[in-house]
Amino acid sequence: MTPQEFVDTIIAPALVALDLDSIEARELLLGTALQESGLRDIAQEGGGPAFGFFQPEPASLADLRIWLAARHPAWMEIADGLIGGVQEAAYARLHYERAPGVIPLSTAGQAAYYKQWYNTPLGKATTDQYLANWAQADGVVFDAIPLGGAPTPPAQPIPADAVTVAQLPTDPTEPQSVTYVNEAGLQVTETDLGPIPEAPEAPEAPEAPEAPEAPEAPEAQPSEVTEPTP
Repeated sequence: MTPQEFVDTIIAPALVALDLDSIEARELLLGTALQESGLRDIAQEGGGPAFGFFQPEPASLADLRIWLAARHPAWMEIADGLIGGVQEAAYARLHYERAPGVIPLSTAGQAAYYKQWYNTPLGKATTDQYLANWAQADGVVFDAIPLGGAPTPPAQPIPADAVTVAQLPTDPTEPQSVTYVNEAGLQVTETDLGPIPEAPEAPEAPEAPEAPEAPEAPEAQPSEVTEPTP
């Protein structure tokens, strides 16, 4: 396993699960695993009791669990829910949580921190060994997995063959349905109803018929005057 793979698949998931994620924590755990096992999931060389990527001894792990149960049971519950190397990384991080101060930002500071609080002054490791092994971390991108979570996958373009015409109307005035797979991977059907027809114009009101002309009054005739008979 490469150092980059170890950070991305073992260290980062453990720190995210514990909500203790930071660049310096990722660096410290990688340096610890490089020093302790060379990123190998092995039993202690020489027949000792230590095991795994981070080589904790059973007695040290048991003591850590007693401390967690009394002080931070939620962290222990989270760690117990992990498996394999991710669980080992979680317990290695919680081991450092008992140490005073904060994780140093520099590699030299992290080497001294490891020696004092993980290997302890009684251990055989040295800061020079730690720094020599750290050379294997050259080129590692520690935020390839964004702090606090997995990366957001890039949006995938919709392949051309994902779009199918569900209905091909012979009459262009009929609606047409198109089914396709959107970026979220969901099948979507859209129906084009075409242009909205315009409302018909209201018919014009018929013109009122003209009133008939009134007939002309007849001219008055002069009345005849009858002369009296003598």
